Amino acid sequence: VSPDEKYIPPATNRGFVYRVHPAENSKTLQSENHTESVLFLTYPKGVSDKFASASADSSIRLWDVSEYSVESRIYSQNSGSPLSLIYSEEVLLSGWEDSKIRMHKIDNGNQLWQIENAHKGGVTSLCLAKNFKFICSGGNGGECRVWELKSREMVSNLKEHTAKVSKVALWHDDLHLVSASRDKALLFWDLKTEKRVSAHIQRMGGINSFDIVPETNLILSTGQDRKITFWDLR
Repeated sequence: VSPDEKYIPPATNRGFVYRVHPAENSKTLQSENHTESVLFLTYPKGVSDKFASASADSSIRLWDVSEYSVESRIYSQNSGSPLSLIYSEEVLLSGWEDSKIRMHKIDNGNQLWQIENAHKGGVTSLCLAKNFKFICSGGNGGECRVWELKSREMVSNLKEHTAKVSKVALWHDDLHLVSASRDKALLFWDLKTEKRVSAHIQRMGGINSFDIVPETNLILSTGQDRKITFWDLR
């Protein structure tokens, strides 16, 4: 109870803290957060005051930094943890530990559809084409796959990695895919021919993540060797 005995600040095991006014029989949300580790965080392209976070507590939250508030919450029971996210002004796509890819509405968090058995062991990475016609995914078993969004059917299966795919990203032209893995490999794929164009191998430790430098042939990666590595794909 507050010192003036006007309100009670209860907290819940879902990460919510309220201010309850017994005299008015009302409550207001004071703050909220995830209750377990944050596994993934992403911003919509070109937007800096909103982001989405995925947590081991089996929830996704869409945050508005300008208001310091949560715009929407997504929970999925018996699905494990959300491992990857795509957040744009139009869609929210997520990859889960239960091998499924899900799409949710941004305004209320309702699920629109899901792709069953996308990757055995979990969907560890997702990326979206600029034309919103297809997505690429990476899995715990080393596969990289391409899915048509309209039909939600798999149109390509690329398998050369021998360990968990840590990240997939489309090249500038949306015709090529870059994938990185804990097997120390950074692979460059041609999506039309469904073949690997080049392979780059890190000496020590797997690759945790990477980013493509815009309008260049450069890639920056971070790995288990605790280094930042520059790759030239020319």
